[in-house]
Amino acid sequence: MRRLVLLALCLAAAVSVGVGSATSMNTGVASSVAADLCVGGHAPGCYATLQSAFDAAHDGDRIRINPGTYAGGVTLRASVHLEGAGAASTIISGGGPVLTVGEANAASEPTVSISGVTITGGFSRGSGYCGPTCGAPSYAQATALGGGIEIPPSAGNGVGATVTITGSVVRGNRAAPTTTVASARICGGVPCRFAFAGGGGIDNWGVLTLRRTSVSDNEVSGAVSDAEGGGILNERSATLSLAEVVIARNRAVAGVPYGRFAVGGGAFAAEGGAVSVRNSIVVGNSATLDTELVSTPGAQVIGMDAHAGGVHIGDGVEVTVENTAILENSVEATDPFGEPVGFDSAMLVGDSPLAMRNTIISGNRVTSTSLTSADVGPGGSALELDGGGLITNTRITGNASIAVSPSGDAQVNGGLAVLNFNDDPKLVTVRNSVISGNTAIASSTSGSATVHGAGIFNNSLLALQNVRISGNVGRATGPSGDAQGGGIWNGVLLSGPPVELTLDRTLVTHNVLTGSAGVSVQGGGVFTTSPITLRRSPIVLNAPDQCVGC
Repeated sequence: MRRLVLLALCLAAAVSVGVGSATSMNTGVASSVAADLCVGGHAPGCYATLQSAFDAAHDGDRIRINPGTYAGGVTLRASVHLEGAGAASTIISGGGPVLTVGEANAASEPTVSISGVTITGGFSRGSGYCGPTCGAPSYAQATALGGGIEIPPSAGNGVGATVTITGSVVRGNRAAPTTTVASARICGGVPCRFAFAGGGGIDNWGVLTLRRTSVSDNEVSGAVSDAEGGGILNERSATLSLAEVVIARNRAVAGVPYGRFAVGGGAFAAEGGAVSVRNSIVVGNSATLDTELVSTPGAQVIGMDAHAGGVHIGDGVEVTVENTAILENSVEATDPFGEPVGFDSAMLVGDSPLAMRNTIISGNRVTSTSLTSADVGPGGSALELDGGGLITNTRITGNASIAVSPSGDAQVNGGLAVLNFNDDPKLVTVRNSVISGNTAIASSTSGSATVHGAGIFNNSLLALQNVRISGNVGRATGPSGDAQGGGIWNGVLLSGPPVELTLDRTLVTHNVLTGSAGVSVQGGGVFTTSPITLRRSPIVLNAPDQCVGC
């Protein structure tokens, strides 16, 4: 963990001064008759603009960009090496997107390397094709993608360009559509309005690798129903590889009047493909839903949520996360007239296998404020896993989950949630790890307040091996309700059955549950209604009791 902290400090320092100088890389681009082109700097033979150099380039060429600021809104169609003079010196600014790599619906797409540049100031207002929520042909006209960098799909929405970005910065870009269309969903008896913003920094339909690069302060927002991927949107079947990357302070924002979904503040990966995150930091990103759509509890409920302040992973994605810190990301879902739910402040992994090693998930926060949560169930958690996997040498600590309902039910869970929504339960194994200091707070003025699992909420198959679950706190405040499982809650609620929990050489200690008068408090250490197996696993020094149902 000390190595990870040192890496975080080094990467943060790199971002503050501008990342690395340009380096030449071999990406497999053909170079049999390669030319060496240059842009700017008043040097003899250099092109005056990026687009003029791009138009003159052929596969295998190298394009060197001298120090300076260059107009964006440019498209690169050839397989080339694009080299700036360093992220602090070579700036490509403006346009919407700033840089497009490849051409939408082309029969083939280029292979491109980019190094030593800053991509900034982009504002995408449209795309002509749809992102991951495309439900009807009309949705394309209300979709904006890729404020900074756009890697469009090949023919038939196939895989786009292969792009490697090194020693660069993607900062301060935005995507926001200019129109809305009728949605297939119903709001108040009429079709909801649909507008989608995705990939404020980067929209990727191809094979994208980022190395020693920062993606920061990008945003998807506007009069949207759906905001996904404030920093990066990785489309269906696309590949995203991050190594020594900082994803910081990106935002997915959906609000009045149409907002329903705000997802993946740092990054959003749709179905299929692969995502790997290594030696990286995901910090200070946010997913925010602040709307006023009206639901009728028990009758017509409008689906709304904010989740994955850090990273969202869809179904069928091969996911690897190692030597990475996911820190201080946030989710906020607010609607005083409806039932929004906020969950997974750090990361959601859908029905996809996860391999996570040597990672810190800490200081993330989710807050839901709603009319009631009676129809949608609990929110909360920092990390959710729906598709099985293995977590080793990882710390899930100091995360907060809060649900507030002034007049209805408030429900929440805590640090790690293991669920199964597709009737194909897969085992999650957690080894040599710590789940500690997480809080789950539910508060209702006149309804029910419920906390289930301040440390772990298990609705599927979970095995804990040499894990410490300690110092987690659950608190329910209201005229009625339940506080159950300060350390672990194990049973059928949101998903399952089957539900099974195994503790092997695992310590459950110093977890605490509290509740106001009228709230039932049970299982300070563990609360279970489903099968549990204990092997050399003490449950001690919890409050107000140790285990209910063991």
